[in-house]
Amino acid sequence: MIHRVRWSLFALLSSLAGAQMPRGGDYVAVDVSAPPRVLVITPSGAVSTLHQGPPLAQPSGIAVTPTGAVLVADFSGTLYRIDAPGVVVPVASGLAGPIRIALERNGDILVAELSAARISRVTPQGSV
Repeated sequence: MIHRVRWSLFALLSSLAGAQMPRGGDYVAVDVSAPPRVLVITPSGAVSTLHQGPPLAQPSGIAVTPTGAVLVADFSGTLYRIDAPGVVVPVASGLAGPIRIALERNGDILVAELSAARISRVTPQGSV
């Protein structure tokens, strides 16, 4: 048990970004090791993989919607939504090095784009 907790804390601390699931307790984090993956970490220290590999190339930001969908900004220029394990949907593309994301109460997604030095608003339908 202690080993799993230490590993999960290491995974969370060594990730580029993390977020808490809407019901509390579980956290999600992006791990940029090869292949890149999105981890779910429980309070007890259990770690599981929500998604691994393509289409994620360089995950750099993460947020969780109130419904539990996981949003992942990929530095390659695409914002993805992970609805369930194995179900990855592109939300918006053509972003300039997205590195962080945040949700607004109305459902819009704010994306910090490093390469463009701007913050963009993305609607849930994918309009930038």
